[in-house]
Amino acid sequence: MTGITVWTKPDCTQCTGTFKFFETQGISKAALTVKDLTHPDNAAQLQNFKERGLMQAPIVQTPQETWSGFNPDKIKTAATQMRTSTPSPAMSMTGPGLR
Repeated sequence: MTGITVWTKPDCTQCTGTFKFFETQGISKAALTVKDLTHPDNAAQLQNFKERGLMQAPIVQTPQETWSGFNPDKIKTAATQMRTSTPSPAMSMTGPGLR
């Protein structure tokens, strides 16, 4: 898995808080993969989470770990890891006056 996946449910205050906190850390919601825990296609994944003791939304999966609920410390760590693992665009060394 690459990036961060946030499993949500409708009208979830902790989910909204998680997205807002990611934004304060420089990670937009658009940069995250967002999936709905209540969608019928995700029933098996929801059951898997429950079996692992992950009982509240959101459930956040990163390449390093998975947790449930709003957790600012883990969000900070995940955002830092995401920023440092995303390569910066290459700087062009060509143009007027450069050889």
